[in-house]
Amino acid sequence: MIRKGPPHSEDLPYGASSSSTSPHVGDNGGTKRLKGSDYEVFLSFRGEDTHKGFTDHLYTSLVDAGIRVYRDNDELRVGDEIGPELLCSITQSKISIPIISEDYASSKWCLQELAQMLKCRRSGEQVVLPIFYKVEPSQMRHLKGRFGDAINAHQKNSDQMVVKEWVEGLNEVSSLKGWESEKIDDGHEATLVKRVVIKVMSELKRLFHLRVPEQLVGIDDHVKQIMSNVDANFNGTWIIGIYGMGGIGKTTLAKVVYNKLLVILRIIALWLIFEKDLNAMVLYAYKMSSFLM
Repeated sequence: MIRKGPPHSEDLPYGASSSSTSPHVGDNGGTKRLKGSDYEVFLSFRGEDTHKGFTDHLYTSLVDAGIRVYRDNDELRVGDEIGPELLCSITQSKISIPIISEDYASSKWCLQELAQMLKCRRSGEQVVLPIFYKVEPSQMRHLKGRFGDAINAHQKNSDQMVVKEWVEGLNEVSSLKGWESEKIDDGHEATLVKRVVIKVMSELKRLFHLRVPEQLVGIDDHVKQIMSNVDANFNGTWIIGIYGMGGIGKTTLAKVVYNKLLVILRIIALWLIFEKDLNAMVLYAYKMSSFLM
């Protein structure tokens, strides 16, 4: 059974956003706050460098693609230490994107955010995708130019062990695979934004890909039957019901279909619900937009 219908905010599956819950830019330039675990991507950036330009374009494109994004605004911060809400948002995010610009290292908050992202990456809990915005990784590695000036300034009024951690963080992130803005399509930012969104989508799908046995017998015909009813150009919400007695493989079938939908249709979010009383597996497929189609 396949049923199409418009998305309702109270019925949205994990990974989907409605107009009432999706992060958005507020009047003060900040981001509407969700719970830390509700974010998929954390953006770290130096507000003075990129807030109203590149970062704003990237944030908007990610949100338009149905991705829940935490965008911190260092221009609105109070104090020198990262608060628990911000720390939670970094830790709970699946992906962090530090947008490292010329004055990134001059902000203690940015350096603290970077240190926390890298801690999460080392523990295997997070993917870090750096963007080197109009700077080269070697500038961080060797503390050249503004990066060297910023670290020298921090050494005068910050704990030396903390500054050492920041220096190590800059060196570590400089070796990660990311994007150098000036080397992408001769510096055309629209191309860079699209590549980042595509990469983020790919990583999120990989993280949510369900494990199924490699050798499955007698399932191909059932998968083909379901997929033959799926329109590759659909938008909104579809509900696919899989019925049958217990123990015949409904859950496995739903997982296989789920994984195929992630790849073939570039679905933003899927939700599996087992209806025990009905001996049914219900697969909700929700698509926020056709941004990448």
